[in-house]
Amino acid sequence: MEVLAGETGASVALLAGAWNPPTRAHLELARAALSWASRAVFVLPRAFPHKPLEGAPFPQRVEWIRTLA
Repeated sequence: MEVLAGETGASVALLAGAWNPPTRAHLELARAALSWASRAVFVLPRAFPHKPLEGAPFPQRVEWIRTLA
């Protein structure tokens, strides 16, 4: 894991989603973010404030994101 603290001009794009499943569109969002940010971080919350976690279990989504990254 790279730490950005202290890097001049470093910026991070946070890409949050349900990732159920990740798609080419998610990948293209990350690529687009990297055109202006130093890093793109895929964020998967353990719980959503507006809906329950349905479909693929959390560990499966984590694995999908790792594969995507």
